[in-house]
Amino acid sequence: MNLPRPLKQRYHIWRSWKNRQEHMTLCIGALAMNPGPPGSKCIVLCFDSMVSGEEFGSETEYKFRRLSHQLVALFADRPGRAKELALIYERHLKTVELTEDNVLEHLRGPLDELKRRIAESYIRRRLAISYDDLIKHGDEWVGADRKTKYLDDIDAHQLKVGLIIAGFIGETPVLCELHDGDLEWRTNFSMIGIGAYTAEPAMHAREHTFNTLREDAVYNTYEAKRFGESSPYVGRETIMYVLYPADKGSKGHIRAERVTPLGFKFLAKQFRKFGPRPIKKWQAFPKGTTETAFFNFKEGY
Repeated sequence: MNLPRPLKQRYHIWRSWKNRQEHMTLCIGALAMNPGPPGSKCIVLCFDSMVSGEEFGSETEYKFRRLSHQLVALFADRPGRAKELALIYERHLKTVELTEDNVLEHLRGPLDELKRRIAESYIRRRLAISYDDLIKHGDEWVGADRKTKYLDDIDAHQLKVGLIIAGFIGETPVLCELHDGDLEWRTNFSMIGIGAYTAEPAMHAREHTFNTLREDAVYNTYEAKRFGESSPYVGRETIMYVLYPADKGSKGHIRAERVTPLGFKFLAKQFRKFGPRPIKKWQAFPKGTTETAFFNFKEGY
């Protein structure tokens, strides 16, 4: 009897972690110095492919999205909502001209639209009226107390989507992070997803800054991703890109390189060499390493 071949994707069962299933991921963006023209910058991107439902998960989600010819995004938390927000960004960015001064303002606009959509959907689902009608006629139609309750519900609602937005405006790198509904600049690196709790210390330990050379930045980011894998909510598959400013004559389209399987073999070798390793045999402490300590406890302790 010929049995079917097993699936290549790795599947995971999540039993008691349902409240965290939307945060299962790790995405990293890191500014770096391009060894090409003096002073030129690049951006290293790294992410996994973990996605899950309430009880099952698999490494099947591609968490990279092109927003415009200048900007791309990595996303965490709810993939469906992230896609909706990305589509709003794509439409909005076609209508504006970004500069270093106005980029954050224009990137916050689509967030406001998504929040308005969520509020509109919630009110129509609950009351079968529009959000504007609730504001204008809520006291009369549903009563002041119920109106206040629904507005408080909207105010307390979590966006449940995280983004790293990266790219270039001319030669100027852009690295922004959407977290807890707020969008902010990041000056050295950015992380989103549950894996950031274990990955971020690795970037700080390497003292990563925007002046870190590209090769070091690629390794630092890879190493942080490997540290992030200590969380059961981060997938083992790793995808990495390096972004560069647009070439002259390319109509402003940023350039990108991807890390190949050969590149990942090299990075894994470097991680085995420079990453944490088990201590095979403890050396005995030299004499005088420790001494007896005396404590003066006050009465009552």
